[in-house]
Amino acid sequence: MKGTVFAVALNHRSQLDAWQEAFSQPPYNAPPKTAVWFIKPRNTVIRYGEPIPYPQGEKVLSGATVALIVGKTASRIRPEAAADYIAGYALANEVSLPEESFYRPAIKAKCRDGFCPLGEMAPLSDVDNLTIITEINGREADHWNTADLQRSAAQLLSALSEFATLNPGDAILLGTPQNRVALRPGDRVRILAKGLPALENPVVAEDEFARHQTFTWPLSATGTLFALGLNYADHASELAFTPPKEPLVFIKAPNTFTEHHQTSVRPNNVEYMHYEAELVVVIGKTARKVSEAEAMEYVAGYTVCNDYAIRDYLENYYRPNLRVKSRDGLTPIGPWIVDKEAVSDPHNLTLRTFVNGELRQEGTTADLIFSIPFLISYLSEFMTLQPGDMIATGTPKGLSDVVPGDEVVVEVEGVGRLVNRIVSEGERKMKKINHWINGKNVAGNDYFQTTNPATGDVLAEVASGGEAEVNQAVAAAKEAFPKWANLPMKERARLMRRLGDLIDQNVPEIAAMETADTGLPIHQTKNVLIPRASHNFEFFAEVCQQMNGKTYPVDDKMLNYTLVQPVGVCALVSPWNVPFMTATWKVAPCLALGNTAVLKMSELSPLTADRLGELALEAGIPAGVLNVVQGYGATAGDALVRHHDVRAVSFTGGTATGRNIMKNAGLKKYSMELGGKSPVLIFEDADIERALDAALFTIFSINGERCTAGSRIFIQQSIYPEFVKRFAERANRLRVGDPTDPNTQVGALISQQHWEKSLRLYPPRH
Repeated sequence: MKGTVFAVALNHRSQLDAWQEAFSQPPYNAPPKTAVWFIKPRNTVIRYGEPIPYPQGEKVLSGATVALIVGKTASRIRPEAAADYIAGYALANEVSLPEESFYRPAIKAKCRDGFCPLGEMAPLSDVDNLTIITEINGREADHWNTADLQRSAAQLLSALSEFATLNPGDAILLGTPQNRVALRPGDRVRILAKGLPALENPVVAEDEFARHQTFTWPLSATGTLFALGLNYADHASELAFTPPKEPLVFIKAPNTFTEHHQTSVRPNNVEYMHYEAELVVVIGKTARKVSEAEAMEYVAGYTVCNDYAIRDYLENYYRPNLRVKSRDGLTPIGPWIVDKEAVSDPHNLTLRTFVNGELRQEGTTADLIFSIPFLISYLSEFMTLQPGDMIATGTPKGLSDVVPGDEVVVEVEGVGRLVNRIVSEGERKMKKINHWINGKNVAGNDYFQTTNPATGDVLAEVASGGEAEVNQAVAAAKEAFPKWANLPMKERARLMRRLGDLIDQNVPEIAAMETADTGLPIHQTKNVLIPRASHNFEFFAEVCQQMNGKTYPVDDKMLNYTLVQPVGVCALVSPWNVPFMTATWKVAPCLALGNTAVLKMSELSPLTADRLGELALEAGIPAGVLNVVQGYGATAGDALVRHHDVRAVSFTGGTATGRNIMKNAGLKKYSMELGGKSPVLIFEDADIERALDAALFTIFSINGERCTAGSRIFIQQSIYPEFVKRFAERANRLRVGDPTDPNTQVGALISQQHWEKSLRLYPPRH
């Protein structure tokens, strides 16, 4: 959950009835005249499939409800206009201990870990007459209708936005009846409502909670996926095959993998594209010649996959055709890995597939022909299974065709819910990166291609801006400046923190984008560079509230003092080596101190600047405060730094370019980080191990493409031979390779031109 979760109390008629007598007495004396609000802290919010902890000795109640998901920034919205600010709705479970008072919110009752399961959003237009059903262990335990709520979803959004600005991703829980369903450890609670994705969570004793973990899905770290064909007798019969007497195993290539909420392409001119809901077993430790009896000890957990098949080309199931199963993006997998301890019996799980909300497929793992222990034992008899390898256990009957536009949802009970959308080949157009100007995504008149430096693949077409786009962006920033500069520092700080939080919540996505665009190793982008970018906004949110002027003592009749005031429109020109982090180093202080900005990223690494512009708007930063213009330095960059309404320029890049900017851009304020040499000096009294660590880090981190790179090492003569020997040994052990591999330490240089320049400087030895 990206935003704040607001909950409303006393919004169901049964609650008012239950508390009527208490409200007539002190200290209440009367029922509340307005909605009673409280906030669910982050620790309470969990997803589908994650466990609800049950505190020992307490009574725990399930409160099925609906959550309104805010779609855009909302402040003082009228009820009749509320629909424009609602992105959709999701099922939720407002778990709590019994309450004693509404005027003293019981934090111990409502704010415990995992006490707010929240489901997937669906774009419903109306939830004012919706029946919500609670099932416990597969049996209906309760139902109620939202028509019995005191205030509608639109009225609640209006009431809350009257005094609190709502941001995209915020949620409002609409309320629950007074009588709720009691839970016990071992229960599985499932919330259902027409048109909304189901929400299901196990209930576990609090002392067992630590064992019930989910791990976010790391596609870059997957091992081999072994897939089972015809492992359900009813599915074999459906395809007119005889059930196999030995496991029918084939291997999925990595190109087929895609993630939760991504798209899969239906090829042109095919008749049959079938979904296949499957439970996936994730191997946790190396397995070779493992017996059935001990096989489950080698399981780390479980996940979900949808193994799409193009059955036009199926000629013989015993010789799988690659055109059937190995097309790009035809195996959505995820959204996470559930620890095996959270699944009491993997051979008794329900699998369901929904297409556009309609149930199309349903089966149970109890019908597997070959069990999980048998499959692990079978495969490990003739091959070594490695940690991270996966076994997709097959699909039951109920296949049907899917077409472009379909939303396909695969559920495995207690494991997860996997969503993806089918698109046509025509829809799979190359991604276009445009400008962000005055809060709008503005198309370019011309585009250039940006490529993955590790593979040469084209990643996107990027708008090539020039003077016209720069003029629009600067004008937008100039117009936004007075209102932004006069915004209270506390409010600017809140928005900075909000943007930092959004970056933090999207680290895997931004890191993958940065790695693809720059060749930086994924372990550096994901674990260091993008998290640091988030921290920049947190840091400057504090700094902006501590900026003070100074007073100077003079004679008794005079007072001298200084004020710290924003400059105005700033041009921020960021480099390609660590583009996202460097951009935030510029954007965060610029905006936090009340300035507005036009950001121009290097044409060699434009992707994450586009995402930053998008996230800034999602955070609620007003249109025009941050604008992003894409393009080449000689056109967009030059027009930007020369612009007469730009009051300050921040540039990171080459010395010659920096010199030209100061020469041609006029009397502006400048902040520049330019090229330089950074020698490493090592003396004989140094700690050699630490000196080796430092030298290797400064030379090889960020692929060696850094302005502080240790391009020369000066070593005191007495330790020179030993140091060089040990340095060479460690350098030779560095892993150079695929930037998406988590074990890679040095990735790809930013471009072909940089690679060729390096070869000229350091010709390879033959």
